[in-house]
Amino acid sequence: MSDVCYTMLEDPVVVKNKNLRSIIIELLGSLIKRYGMSVSAALKVTQLLQNFDHLALPLAEALHVWTEQFKCRVVASEVLRELSNIPEKDLIRDTTNSKSISAFISEVAKLLPDCMRANMNRIMGRLEEESYTLRNTVMDCIKEVLLNCLSKEDLDNDAKDERDQLMEVLFEHANLDVNAFVRARAVNAITVLVKSSALPITQSPAVLILGKKLLYDRSNLVRKGTIQLLSEVIRWNPYAAKLPSQALTDGLQNEIERLKQLELQIKANENKTTEEEAATSSSEQPTSAADGDGGEGKARASEVAKEGAALIEEQTKEPNNDEDKTPMELEHGQDILTYLTMALAFVRSFHETSTVMCELLRSKFQSDVLEAIEFYKIAFIFQLDFAMEGVQVMLDQIWNEDTKIRDAVVEAYKELYFTRADSTRSMFPIDIVNNMIALITKLSDSNWDSFEHLVVELKKSGVIPNTVIQIMWNYLEKSNDDKDDVDRTTTIIQLLGMLATDKPEILHGKTSLLVKVGLKSLKVQQGEETRYNFKRATYTCVAFSKLAPSKLAAGVIKKQIRYENDNVIIQSILDLVIKGFSTMSTNYITFAWEAIGILFLLSKYPLKLSSEIFYSIKDVVATNGNNELLTRYFSISGHLALKTLIFVETDVLSEICKQRGNENHEKANKSTKKKKRKKSGGSKRKAQETEDEDESDEDEDENTQEQGIATDEAQHEFINNVLENEVVASDTMLGSISRILVKTCSSKVDPNDVSSVRVQQSAALALSKYMMVSTKYCDDHLRLFFTMLEQSPHEGIRANLLVAASDLCVRFPNQLEPWNSKIYNRLNDESDLVRVYALKVLTNLVLSDMIKVKGHVSEIARCIVDENEKLKLIAKRFFADLSKKGNSLYNVIPDIISRLSDMESNMPAADYRQIMKFLLDFISKDKQAESLIEKLCHRFKATRDREQWRNLAFCLTLLPCTEKGFRKLMESFNFYVDILGDDQIFESFKVVIAKAKKTVKNEVKTLVEEFEQKLNDKHETGASDDECANKAAAATQQITDPANMVTPRAKLGKRKIKGGISSEEVVEEADPSTPQHTRKTRQHNITTTTRTRGKKKVEFSSSEEEDEDPTEEENSKENEEEELDNERSGGEDSTDGCLNDTTPIRRKPTPKTRSCRTLLRA
Repeated sequence: MSDVCYTMLEDPVVVKNKNLRSIIIELLGSLIKRYGMSVSAALKVTQLLQNFDHLALPLAEALHVWTEQFKCRVVASEVLRELSNIPEKDLIRDTTNSKSISAFISEVAKLLPDCMRANMNRIMGRLEEESYTLRNTVMDCIKEVLLNCLSKEDLDNDAKDERDQLMEVLFEHANLDVNAFVRARAVNAITVLVKSSALPITQSPAVLILGKKLLYDRSNLVRKGTIQLLSEVIRWNPYAAKLPSQALTDGLQNEIERLKQLELQIKANENKTTEEEAATSSSEQPTSAADGDGGEGKARASEVAKEGAALIEEQTKEPNNDEDKTPMELEHGQDILTYLTMALAFVRSFHETSTVMCELLRSKFQSDVLEAIEFYKIAFIFQLDFAMEGVQVMLDQIWNEDTKIRDAVVEAYKELYFTRADSTRSMFPIDIVNNMIALITKLSDSNWDSFEHLVVELKKSGVIPNTVIQIMWNYLEKSNDDKDDVDRTTTIIQLLGMLATDKPEILHGKTSLLVKVGLKSLKVQQGEETRYNFKRATYTCVAFSKLAPSKLAAGVIKKQIRYENDNVIIQSILDLVIKGFSTMSTNYITFAWEAIGILFLLSKYPLKLSSEIFYSIKDVVATNGNNELLTRYFSISGHLALKTLIFVETDVLSEICKQRGNENHEKANKSTKKKKRKKSGGSKRKAQETEDEDESDEDEDENTQEQGIATDEAQHEFINNVLENEVVASDTMLGSISRILVKTCSSKVDPNDVSSVRVQQSAALALSKYMMVSTKYCDDHLRLFFTMLEQSPHEGIRANLLVAASDLCVRFPNQLEPWNSKIYNRLNDESDLVRVYALKVLTNLVLSDMIKVKGHVSEIARCIVDENEKLKLIAKRFFADLSKKGNSLYNVIPDIISRLSDMESNMPAADYRQIMKFLLDFISKDKQAESLIEKLCHRFKATRDREQWRNLAFCLTLLPCTEKGFRKLMESFNFYVDILGDDQIFESFKVVIAKAKKTVKNEVKTLVEEFEQKLNDKHETGASDDECANKAAAATQQITDPANMVTPRAKLGKRKIKGGISSEEVVEEADPSTPQHTRKTRQHNITTTTRTRGKKKVEFSSSEEEDEDPTEEENSKENEEEELDNERSGGEDSTDGCLNDTTPIRRKPTPKTRSCRTLLRA
């Protein structure tokens, strides 16, 4: 009957039937218990596991039923014993069987943890085996045993030792296991223990140390599990719900002071002679100590300390006698002190992970970014100090291309700032306004664009209701000019501008309020000086810019809103620009730029306003000119030129095209009406006339198309003529100051004179904007422009000119192409600010295909290992984006390898390898990897430096080695056979072969093994050759010693051996009349030449040209004799076709002199 039951379990259909499966299992349990079939059942279960994959979980369920319901505990132990005896080779050979057994053991550990604990010694042996699946199973078993058996509080010492040993195994494999899946499984096991509060508090420091190490793991799976582990450690920490480090520090200091007072009180009590005085002292002193802890500045610290005190007081009994109160209070205070010390150490240990977490927020792996976002959410909720930094970095991911990451960022901010802490419901509108104001005040200027995009997304999703906008308008109506109210009003105007990005309708009807509140300068008294603040007016202009239509979808036409020049908005902005020009302010220029942009955007006649502004400020400069006014004058003039260019090329040209379109539309309507009238005639007599007229209409249409093309060309020519001759030419309004700009830019300025430096900086920026307008103006001043870029001693000027150079490359690419190298040179600038700007400019230009990347991309690659962290980040982002543009990165990698491995580049080997490791990670396509393998192998022959060979071999280890890639490697064997004697190079090739073994098919593995043996043989041969060369060098050094020289007839000659090994050989003078026999060495047939009257050094070269020998007949005879000797000796010298390539001797063409032959002592 049991055989029938086992046979039925072999059928997957029967097993899927839950009721039938339960009946069979219970029937087998009854048979096992009644007839004592435990051993035979264990053997049968083992056989079924090895032969049927679908029985892993059902058989584990059967063991659970037999053990718990039928009390047959022997079966499970016997099954585990039988499984532990299965040889490792069998499991490696049959991976399916290995997975089935692993799933079974894991399920048994979950269902029968006590049984698994008793048999852990049998399972632990699998940790030393190669199969990572079985090691994962052991990790699961350890987790279940710790979770269900060893997590109780009343454990004896043996159980605690067992628990610590198992925890040590988890830590060891999480940190040191060679397989990433095992490391990830061990980390996940520790995470489950933390979630279940099964981790001892004493193990918390070890977990944090482990987490900090594993954040640098190569596997994103391990990093994901590590971040989850650290998040759970914060969430389930045993200290407090809020962990601000400052509050913990204050509480610790307060407790230390309090304990000192208690210690003094105890000493005072010991000196009392009577019991009444001791009782009085013990009742008064604690009260005074408690009073001393109070104070408004320490209230928050006391609250944090009370949380720890509450945990300790639960287990502390209050004394009945007053005389024992002080000692017990001291003991209680020491417990609180220990609690605060551990909590502070816990918090500080997390501060060390913040830098790595910020890098993971910018990772290219989705899992890293998502888990880092979740980590910072938890850290923010627990008020850890570093959390705000991560929240700000997280905001940049709102631009990520991955939809999941963008949604995660929006959801995180929604949870942190727009949702109640005690529920999932939204906050009250007034709370949302306060949170938005608090958040935007903490953000830097570089985060405002990201925050604006976030606000738009939240508004679309309905998180920000319309009530929030109404509250903001109500606050503006009640605002005043108090200092605190000014900042809040400015922030609200900024938020309204952000909300109007997607819906400008919220500004309609409120423009008069914005003009009244926002468009005014605020007086700020600084000592005896009165300064003006234009920050609120700047944000008001930004808000007004949202009234103009932004980028619309294709085919969507929205009418541009433009106002007359006497409109209240236009006039208010214009008056503030002109009146504020002569005021003392630090942010006037920023406001002026925004104001000029609004005037060109919203005014019907902006050129008139431009003329009014220019002449008004020109009169002020002429009347009361100083460096500050001159700086503003140049800045405004340059910005007027730039905005005029944009206005002419967009608005004027579009208006001309619109008028032409209307004319064409009218002509088309007339033509259509004419054709309809002709068709309505209907007489046969006019049919022929109609056909002739149709042909003439077709001719007219062709003529109309030609006229349209000519009209388009004429329109663009008209626009170009306006820009070339009517904007910045010498006889125009803006061009009238061109000579002053050039003179200011060309003059030398004292670096200590801050105002003069600002004038020159403003003039340089204005000059670059002038160059944007006109091609002729750009050509005339390019040399001055790049001279300032290279030679200006002020980093601010060089940084501004780099940004301008980027715009000029886009505007006039042909004119700027010869000067591109000057931009690349700024990557080596002495200023970090200039280098950062240069890298940003170059990456944007390269990714937009405005400049060529080849030839200079290696300079960008150097930034990957730069000391400046910002440069590193930008460079890595650049190559990550470049890898997404087809084959762009693949095309430049050979150039990077060539230039960085060149000896002139002075690139340290460690930096070179770090760069290549980063770049070659992006090569994921098999064809690209195969092509690069072939190119790298060919490059071995073109290089002569040992370090270059090692670098190239290291690059091979970074590429995926497919079957085709291996064949490329094998076909190129002759290119690197000479250098296999080097240990580092040989180790690199061993790594490549190991990769090939994992990827190629079984029928190709034999070929891989044969090639591996060939590499080993060549390595041994090359190593012995190098050893012989070293011995030869030592021998020649002895000969050069004057004490060892017997005759002057010998002379030493230097030769260069491949790989940089210097050796020497001895050339002895011979009588030319005496025939000399050439002795052929193992590597080469070496023939040396010398003069008859003197000694000459022998040189060797890799040149393929043959040396001319006057005694050709004699040489040919000798060669024939040598060939005969080789044949008789069994072809000893020609057994390997590559022998002549393995020699380390470099040969050079010898001079055409009379030959003689000597023996090379090598």
